[in-house]
Amino acid sequence: MNNTEKESQFKNFRYKTHLGILGLLRLITDIKQKPDNDLQLVAITEFGEEMKYMRHQLVEEMDSCKQINSGTKYLAADIGLKIRLPYQSPDLKITQDLEVRVGKDSKTGKEEYEKPNNVQEEIDWATGKIKYKKKTP
Repeated sequence: MNNTEKESQFKNFRYKTHLGILGLLRLITDIKQKPDNDLQLVAITEFGEEMKYMRHQLVEEMDSCKQINSGTKYLAADIGLKIRLPYQSPDLKITQDLEVRVGKDSKTGKEEYEKPNNVQEEIDWATGKIKYKKKTP
């Protein structure tokens, strides 16, 4: 199938007013084709209610797909997901890496963060809610 046929087929299956999964995959593919791309994390939001119990598996598949994943972590964004964005102060005294909150220290109550590729999701099958935790070896 040539590129024109692929483009035509894509247009026939996409939503007219929503990004949808095909639009999301297309957007990610386009971003990753840029030579200076440093896409470390994709947090996917706005799943429909019908996807409540499937979004975790969908994102896991994206995370393990070699065609769209080369150094990018995919997470289903749920209530409670906290992300620290990378930052460097002008005087270079403060530097912060891209990190995802994985919990709180039980003794100090201080939030704990990990780099995206050190994070995994855990779904509560009773509620459909997702928690983020440090990957276990």
